[in-house]
Amino acid sequence: MDVTPHAPPVAVDDGGRFRFGCYHTPIYRPDFTRADLSDCFSFWGKGNRRGPGRWYRALRLKQWHSFVVFSDDWVLSAMIAHFGATSRVHCTLTERDGRARHVYERNPAFARGLSFAESSVRGSSTWRDGSEFMVFEYQPQAGGLWSLSFNIRLSSALLLKGQVTVHPDEALALLYPLGTNRAAYTHKEAGNRVEGLLTFGAQEMRLTMRARACMDWTRCFPDRKTRCLALAGGGTTSSGSRLGINLSQGLYDDAENFAWVDGQPSPLGAVELQAPCVAGDPWRVRGNCIEIEVRPDTRWDCTVRGFGTRLTASEEYGVADGTVRVGDVTHTVQGLQTVSVRRDATW
Repeated sequence: MDVTPHAPPVAVDDGGRFRFGCYHTPIYRPDFTRADLSDCFSFWGKGNRRGPGRWYRALRLKQWHSFVVFSDDWVLSAMIAHFGATSRVHCTLTERDGRARHVYERNPAFARGLSFAESSVRGSSTWRDGSEFMVFEYQPQAGGLWSLSFNIRLSSALLLKGQVTVHPDEALALLYPLGTNRAAYTHKEAGNRVEGLLTFGAQEMRLTMRARACMDWTRCFPDRKTRCLALAGGGTTSSGSRLGINLSQGLYDDAENFAWVDGQPSPLGAVELQAPCVAGDPWRVRGNCIEIEVRPDTRWDCTVRGFGTRLTASEEYGVADGTVRVGDVTHTVQGLQTVSVRRDATW
């Protein structure tokens, strides 16, 4: 799919058709309510239709906002997700050497306590439960930063508090056809600069210039059954350039396989992700523009069930060595921090 510099302001035109494409700026209003889905599933009906069709569309719509932040010693993974009739909120803090992991997990029914941002660059995704909260807010007045705020009690009884600021780069904004007029919209960035301080008990996660972040904001009417692999990461090349990668297999062909060099995204084309059969063995990534081996350090698994949804997923945190070619330049990476994801969903 060719990349267009500027995205349209809306995801659906006046006729109810999706404006499919790949862009370097995010879509300001990725609102799916006006989409005419009657040629896919007649029961879903046209946009804004009343009655059971509209309710079913709301149940089938899936959306999530997630960040992974890498520091020298810790990995922070946080997500606020709405899967129709059920939801998912999680935050994990994992020590790089695997000696410690702190987890916060909630699966509220019907999005109770949760609100979702209107887009990746408009509003905030919020989870509140009494005095606890997680907030991912886009701040245009501050130059387009994402601010992540935490006040939650982890499984280890430690209180995670603090704020993280993620600096934006040029976007990968993809509105991808999953059917005749059924779509997934995703805004991803990888290798972003990040700063801030999180405290948990007597420990802290201080984010310096070496820290990196990856972001994923997705809204979709997915296939009923979805199985995929994904990998994202960030770090610094041997020549000192800031590098981020985002790869997937089983989702959008090769449309979201991108590398960011000093904040500028470039497509990598077709990529094969080889996930190991034995936990702890390396992942291998091969393509015309990339060849890396990922050595996992730690793994975290989760399962979400309820109201027609069953999702099993795992995240493995590790480091990657190899080469990434962008244009005519081949970048050598050593110790690129990564998160490798397996996802199997019926929703």
